[in-house]
Amino acid sequence: MKDPADQPRSGRAGSHRSITATIILTAVCLGIAAIYAAMANLKGIGTDEGFRLGIINGGKEFVASEPGSKATWQDVLAAGNTYAYQPLYFLIQNSIMRVGHTHDEQVLKFVNVIFLWLSLQGLLALSRGWQLVPRLFLLGIFSLNAYLFMHVLQLREYIVGIAFYVWSTWLVLRLDHRILGRSWADVGWFASYGALLAIGFYTQLWVIFPAIAQGLFLAVHRVGDRVRYYAHLALSYVIVLSLTWPYLQTHSQKVNVGRWGSADTPLWSRLADGFHLVLSGHQFGRVPAAEFFFWFWLALAAVGAALLTIRRFWIVPEASSQEVKRQALLVALSLCVAVAFQIVYFYKVDTLSVWPRYFALHYFFVMWLVVLAFKALYDCATAGRLPTYGRLACQIGTGAAFAVMIVSAIFQVRSYHHDPYLDSGLSQDDNWRVLNAGLFRVLKPGDVLLTQDFLHAWTLTFTHPFPNPVVSVPKIGSGPYESAERFVYLEYGPYHPSRADLAAKLAGFGFITFHEVKLAAGNSAGTLPNWSVLIFQRH
Repeated sequence: MKDPADQPRSGRAGSHRSITATIILTAVCLGIAAIYAAMANLKGIGTDEGFRLGIINGGKEFVASEPGSKATWQDVLAAGNTYAYQPLYFLIQNSIMRVGHTHDEQVLKFVNVIFLWLSLQGLLALSRGWQLVPRLFLLGIFSLNAYLFMHVLQLREYIVGIAFYVWSTWLVLRLDHRILGRSWADVGWFASYGALLAIGFYTQLWVIFPAIAQGLFLAVHRVGDRVRYYAHLALSYVIVLSLTWPYLQTHSQKVNVGRWGSADTPLWSRLADGFHLVLSGHQFGRVPAAEFFFWFWLALAAVGAALLTIRRFWIVPEASSQEVKRQALLVALSLCVAVAFQIVYFYKVDTLSVWPRYFALHYFFVMWLVVLAFKALYDCATAGRLPTYGRLACQIGTGAAFAVMIVSAIFQVRSYHHDPYLDSGLSQDDNWRVLNAGLFRVLKPGDVLLTQDFLHAWTLTFTHPFPNPVVSVPKIGSGPYESAERFVYLEYGPYHPSRADLAAKLAGFGFITFHEVKLAAGNSAGTLPNWSVLIFQRH
C-alpha cells in the first residue's frame, strides 16, 4: 500500500515542475520579444506602410515642427473611409502618437511586438496542460520565422489579425465544450465571443473567413443540448451585428485586395509560393536550407495525420488524440474557407488575392497543424503504450523535429538579420531612408519638395519630416510656391516618361530650367537606378 505521506510530496513535486515550466516559458517569450525588438531598426518603412501612416495622421503629411499627430479619431476614420482597411490598428497607433507626442518608427513597431506577445500568450493558453517540450516547440516554430519577422516589424496590421486568430480559436474551443447551466456565466462567454468577433472585424476584413469557419464548427460539432446552445450562439452574432452595423452604414469598406495583379500569374505556383513562405520563411527555390525546412514540416504534418487517423496507427493516447483531432478540425476548416475565398477571388476579380503577404492570414493555422503533429508524435513517444522499438522510433522522430526547430530558428533569425527586405519590394541600397538622406543633401531652405503623389509624400515625411513645404504633382497650382526659387522633385523610374509634361507644367509657373541629380546608393558605391532628383529653377 502506498504511503499517504507520498501524496503531499507528489503534489509538491508537480507544483514545483509547473512553476519551473512557467518560468522557462516566460523567459522564452521574453527572449523572443527581445529578438524582435533588437531587429526592429534593420530597415525603414515601405510605401504601403507610408500609406497606412498617412491614414493614421488623418491624411496629412508629417511636419518636422509637430512631433506625433494632431489627427483625431474622426480624422483617421475619414482618411481611411474609401480604402479597404479597417480602422482599429490605425486608431491604436494614432493614440500612441498623440499621447506620446511622437511618431518615432521604433515606438510604433514596439506596438506590434506587444501584439506578438499577446499572440504568444494565446498560444500558451491553447497549449495549457501540455508538457513542456511541445510548448517549447510551439513557441520556437511559431515565433522565429523570417516570414513572421516581416509582418511584425512592418507597420501593418497583420500581427493584430494573427493575435485575433489565436485567441478566437482558443475561445471557440472553450465554447464548443461548454456545458450550459449557469445562465449569466454562459451568456458572458458567448457575449465575449461576439465582442471578440467585432474587434476582429475592426482589425482586418480577412478575419471574416476564419469566423465563418468557426461558426460552422460550433454549429456542426456540438453534441447535445443544441437548441439552447444555438440560442446562445445567436447572441454572439447579434452582438457582432449591433457593434458593426452602424459603421457599415457610414463606411464603404469591403473585402478588396487590389486590382493590379498580374493577369498571367499561375494560381498553383502562387499558392505554393505563399505556403512555402509560411512554412520555411522564404519563397520557393530561393534558399536551399529553406527547401529542407518546408518539406520537413510537411512530412511531420503527414506523420501526425497518420498517427491520428489511420486505424493501425492508433497509438496516441485516446484523450490526447480526441483533443488534437478537435483542434485540427477547427484550424483546418479555418484554413480551407480562407483559401477558398482566395481562389474564387483569383478567378473572378483579381490575382492579387494570392500575393505573398496575404498568406499571413494562414500563418497561425498552418503552424498549429504542424505543432499538433509534433504533439501527437511526442505523446506516442512518452505514453508507454508501444513496444520498445516503436517508442524508440517516436523518440527519435520527436528529437529530430525539435532539433530541426532549433536549427530553423537560428537560420530564420540570421536570414532576416542579413536581408530584412524579403517581403518589402526594397533592397538595402534602395529604401526610403536612403531617399531621405539624398534629398537632405539637395534641399535648401525655401525649396518646395515635389512628390509624385500623396503616397510618396506620406512615406517621406514620416521617415524624416522636412521643414520644407511638400506638394504632390496633382496639387501643383495650389501649393505655397510663389516665393520659392526651386522645386525639388523626387522622380521614380516608371514616371520618367512624364518628365517632359511636368517640365512644361512648371514652366508655366516660371520654373523654366531643370537639371537632374542622381542619388547615392546607401552603403554601396554607385547611384540608385530607379530614383532621381530633378531640380526646377526660375532661371
